[in-house]
Formats: sequence, structure tokens, C-alpha cells
Amino acid sequence: MSQLLVSFSQPARAFFSTKNTLLSLASALLMSSSIVPFADAATIPVTTAIDDGLQGSLSWAIEQANNNSDAVNNIRIDTNVTLTNDMPLVNFNKSNKTTNIIGNGNTINGGGNRIFFVDNGVVNMDNLDLVGGAATGGTGGNASRSKGSGGGAG
Repeated sequence: MSQLLVSFSQPARAFFSTKNTLLSLASALLMSSSIVPFADAATIPVTTAIDDGLQGSLSWAIEQANNNSDAVNNIRIDTNVTLTNDMPLVNFNKSNKTTNIIGNGNTINGGGNRIFFVDNGVVNMDNLDLVGGAATGGTGGNASRSKGSGGGAG
């Protein structure tokens, strides 16, 4: 069985919206001040404000981190980002991978789309605001994932 760890370090404020309800992810997750060191890891910059899937976009950075062989990857957010679609899975089929998302005080506006869906491994987020995202689960299927419930009980 794989272990999933998502940690936020101060000041991280994460909000996901499901219809008219705001859920503070920070209150639902363990707050951690210890983040895996970012040094000696591949750093993939996000420089595009509107996610179009091209180089420099958030979805491109996630795919780069998923597809390279490094055990630790840093996705560095260099601008505020607005999403137009759900983002790809983070650490897709990579139980031994760590992805650090370095926010630099920027905001990701989900625009009603799912911002992050962590498939496996360890994900650390630092100094990043998440707003306007949808808290949606996976597509279900063979029960090897979240059965469509987003990892929630039920």
C-alpha cells in the first residue's frame, strides 16, 4: 500500500470550493513546518499566468515532474496562475517521488476546476494560496484509487 503525505508550511492558506461551500484544507490536513529540502532537485518554473498546457504552464510543470526520473522535484510558481481545466495527477504512479510546490507568495485560482489531485508519494506546498478550486474525486473504476470520492470516506 502506498503512503500519501501532503504538508503545508506557514503561511499556507488553501481553499477549495464545492458549489457555494468553502472548505479550509489547512484545517483538514496536518500542518507541518518541516519541508523536504529543496536543494539538489530538479526545479521546474511556472511562468505562465493562464494554464494552456504549454511550456511554462502549471500543467506542463506537473507533467515534467511526473515524467522525469528524479526522486525529488521542485515546481516553482513564479506568477499567479488561473486554471481553465483540471490539472493532471501529481506523482502519477510514483510512490517513491517527492514533489515540492514552491509558491513564492503567489495564488492559483482554480476557476472552478480541480487544482491538485495527488496520486501518490509526498507533496509539500510552501507559501502558496489556492482559491476557487473544485474538490472533486477521481473517476472510480477498479478501486485502486479513490473510487471517485476524492479520498473522502463514503
